Amino acid sequence: MKSIFHVFFLFFLTNLSSQNISVKYTNIYDLSVPMTRESRIIINPITLSVVYHEDFNSTKRIGKNGNEESNAAIASVKRSLDKYFVTDSDCKRFLYDDFALKNYKVADNHPFTDWDISEESKLIAGFRAYKATSEFRGRKWIVWFTPDIPFPYGPWKFCGLPGLILEAHDAEKQWTYVAKEINLNSKDQIMIPDDKLFTKVSIKEFVTLKDEFHTNFLNSVDQDEREAVMVEKRNLRVGIESKFEWE
Repeated sequence: MKSIFHVFFLFFLTNLSSQNISVKYTNIYDLSVPMTRESRIIINPITLSVVYHEDFNSTKRIGKNGNEESNAAIASVKRSLDKYFVTDSDCKRFLYDDFALKNYKVADNHPFTDWDISEESKLIAGFRAYKATSEFRGRKWIVWFTPDIPFPYGPWKFCGLPGLILEAHDAEKQWTYVAKEINLNSKDQIMIPDDKLFTKVSIKEFVTLKDEFHTNFLNSVDQDEREAVMVEKRNLRVGIESKFEWE
């Protein structure tokens, strides 16, 4: 099976020009304020690297009728610095992000592991995709990947399968990614930010910084204010990752 995959990969690679592979996704976040966001990955088939970009200014609230709409309630998530992930063929990645008015380049080498691949399949954007599951940092993930595009990448931090991930969601369906446009011969590029503007830290340092910031904030307000903002000290992490490998 592996040798067949390698032969197909070499055939796929030799039939590509120097163009990139571009995939646009719709991200759906079913959180306290349901919203959508556009994202994109650009794969370089020669260097086997990928840049993933989340466009924060594309964020829209999902109304009660299910339609997307602009809303001041999500203005806080719209900002000048988007998120960028740069990943190599070994699934080592850097995250470009900001927090507390400071820019960080975060090294994160912990990959998705122990993928369980099933024979279940379905068509997504015209490609035959297969189901795979894994657990990663506090969440169980269900993804659909296509060997027809034999690159081990996907949106966010997904990596390590024998094909591009076209769809992914966690078990609770709070976080969903769906490919909506695939271009196998794209001239598009994603320009990542200038490293000189970022402080380099490890993922552990970045998470510790955020945890300490939230703890200090909670300690600075009284009980009534704490309840007013609906934040509990025992649940500091409300994002996509809730538990890390060093804990």
